[in-house]
Amino acid sequence: MLVYSISLKNGLPDGTDITNRAGIYFDYNPVVLTNTAYNRTGCPTSVHNAVKAGDIRIYPNPTGNEFMIITNNTTYNSCILTDMLGHTVLEQKLQPQRTTVDIRNLPAGVYYISLIGNNGNVVRKIVKM
Repeated sequence: MLVYSISLKNGLPDGTDITNRAGIYFDYNPVVLTNTAYNRTGCPTSVHNAVKAGDIRIYPNPTGNEFMIITNNTTYNSCILTDMLGHTVLEQKLQPQRTTVDIRNLPAGVYYISLIGNNGNVVRKIVKM
Protein backbone atom coordinates (compact mmCIF):
# COMPACT_ATOMS: atom_id res chain seq x y z
CA MET A 1 0.00 0.00 0.00
CA LEU A 2 1.22 3.45 -0.87
CA VAL A 3 -0.08 6.55 0.90
CA TYR A 4 0.64 10.00 -0.47
CA SER A 5 -0.54 13.59 -0.22
CA ILE A 6 -0.73 16.28 -2.86
CA SER A 7 0.31 19.90 -2.43
CA LEU A 8 -1.64 21.94 -4.97
CA LYS A 9 -0.32 24.95 -6.83
CA ASN A 10 -2.25 28.14 -6.12
CA GLY A 11 -4.79 29.17 -8.74
CA LEU A 12 -5.70 25.74 -10.14
CA PRO A 13 -9.37 25.77 -11.17
CA ASP A 14 -11.76 23.15 -9.77
CA GLY A 15 -11.84 20.12 -12.01
CA THR A 16 -8.11 20.12 -12.86
CA ASP A 17 -6.93 16.52 -13.28
CA ILE A 18 -3.68 15.51 -11.58
CA THR A 19 -2.02 12.15 -12.27
CA ASN A 20 0.63 10.53 -10.09
CA ARG A 21 2.91 7.50 -10.34
CA ALA A 22 5.56 6.34 -7.92
CA GLY A 23 8.79 4.52 -8.63
CA ILE A 24 9.73 1.91 -6.03
CA TYR A 25 13.29 0.63 -5.81
CA PHE A 26 14.28 -2.66 -4.18
CA ASP A 27 18.03 -2.85 -3.65
CA TYR A 28 19.77 -2.71 -7.04
CA ASN A 29 16.83 -4.00 -9.10
CA PRO A 30 15.13 -1.90 -11.78
CA VAL A 31 12.38 0.48 -10.72
CA VAL A 32 8.84 -0.87 -10.24
CA LEU A 33 6.26 1.74 -11.28
CA THR A 34 2.91 1.89 -9.54
CA ASN A 35 -0.38 2.24 -11.39
CA THR A 36 -1.41 5.79 -12.16
CA ALA A 37 -3.49 7.49 -9.47
CA TYR A 38 -5.99 10.11 -10.61
CA ASN A 39 -7.05 13.12 -8.56
CA ARG A 40 -9.31 16.03 -9.49
CA THR A 41 -9.11 19.36 -7.66
CA GLY A 42 -12.22 20.61 -5.91
CA CYS A 43 -13.97 17.21 -5.87
CA PRO A 44 -14.05 14.59 -3.12
CA THR A 45 -12.70 11.19 -4.20
CA SER A 46 -16.12 9.57 -4.50
CA VAL A 47 -17.34 12.38 -6.74
CA HIS A 48 -14.09 12.38 -8.70
CA ASN A 49 -14.57 8.78 -9.78
CA ALA A 50 -18.07 9.51 -11.03
CA VAL A 51 -16.96 12.65 -12.86
CA LYS A 52 -13.80 11.12 -14.33
CA ALA A 53 -15.75 8.25 -15.84
CA GLY A 54 -19.20 9.75 -16.22
CA ASP A 55 -19.81 7.57 -19.25
CA ILE A 56 -18.70 4.34 -17.48
CA ARG A 57 -20.48 2.05 -15.01
CA ILE A 58 -18.79 -1.10 -13.68
CA TYR A 59 -20.97 -3.36 -11.54
CA PRO A 60 -21.38 -5.27 -9.34
CA ASN A 61 -18.31 -4.30 -7.38
CA PRO A 62 -17.37 -6.26 -5.32
CA THR A 63 -18.21 -9.13 -7.62
CA GLY A 64 -18.15 -12.90 -7.77
CA ASN A 65 -17.84 -14.56 -11.18
CA GLU A 66 -18.45 -11.69 -13.59
CA PHE A 67 -19.10 -7.98 -13.87
CA MET A 68 -20.57 -5.63 -16.45
CA ILE A 69 -19.00 -2.60 -18.09
CA ILE A 70 -21.58 -0.12 -19.37
CA THR A 71 -20.49 2.81 -21.53
CA ASN A 72 -22.61 5.52 -23.14
CA ASN A 73 -20.49 5.68 -26.25
CA THR A 74 -17.64 3.98 -28.11
CA THR A 75 -14.85 5.94 -26.40
CA TYR A 76 -13.27 2.75 -25.02
CA ASN A 77 -12.56 -0.29 -27.22
CA SER A 78 -10.72 -2.76 -24.95
CA CYS A 79 -9.94 -3.52 -21.32
CA ILE A 80 -7.01 -5.03 -19.46
CA LEU A 81 -7.37 -6.54 -15.99
CA THR A 82 -4.23 -6.60 -13.84
CA ASP A 83 -3.53 -8.00 -10.39
CA MET A 84 -2.02 -6.04 -7.49
CA LEU A 85 1.50 -6.72 -8.82
CA GLY A 86 0.65 -5.25 -12.21
CA HIS A 87 0.55 -8.60 -14.04
CA THR A 88 -2.02 -8.78 -16.84
CA VAL A 89 -4.55 -11.51 -16.02
CA LEU A 90 -7.15 -10.78 -18.72
CA GLU A 91 -7.52 -8.76 -21.92
CA GLN A 92 -10.83 -8.29 -23.69
CA LYS A 93 -12.43 -6.21 -26.46
CA LEU A 94 -15.35 -4.03 -25.34
CA GLN A 95 -18.74 -4.04 -27.02
CA PRO A 96 -20.12 -0.60 -27.96
CA GLN A 97 -22.40 -0.22 -24.91
CA ARG A 98 -22.37 -3.31 -22.65
CA THR A 99 -19.67 -5.90 -22.01
CA THR A 100 -19.67 -8.84 -19.60
CA VAL A 101 -16.27 -9.75 -18.15
CA ASP A 102 -15.94 -13.32 -16.84
CA ILE A 103 -13.47 -13.64 -13.94
CA ARG A 104 -14.62 -16.95 -12.44
CA ASN A 105 -11.17 -18.50 -13.02
CA LEU A 106 -9.36 -15.78 -11.06
CA PRO A 107 -8.67 -16.04 -7.32
CA ALA A 108 -10.38 -13.65 -4.91
CA GLY A 109 -8.57 -10.35 -4.50
CA VAL A 110 -8.19 -6.79 -5.72
CA TYR A 111 -7.70 -6.12 -9.42
CA TYR A 112 -7.40 -3.03 -11.60
CA ILE A 113 -9.27 -2.70 -14.86
CA SER A 114 -7.86 -0.34 -17.49
CA LEU A 115 -10.31 0.80 -20.14
CA ILE A 116 -8.32 1.64 -23.26
CA GLY A 117 -9.66 4.26 -25.67
CA ASN A 118 -8.81 6.62 -28.46
CA ASN A 119 -8.70 9.64 -26.12
CA GLY A 120 -6.88 7.99 -23.23
CA ASN A 121 -7.29 5.35 -20.56
CA VAL A 122 -9.30 5.06 -17.36
CA VAL A 123 -8.34 2.76 -14.46
CA ARG A 124 -10.80 1.42 -11.88
CA LYS A 125 -10.45 -0.98 -8.96
CA ILE A 126 -12.42 -4.26 -8.96
CA VAL A 127 -12.76 -6.53 -5.92
CA LYS A 128 -13.44 -10.23 -6.50
CA MET A 129 -14.98 -11.99 -3.51
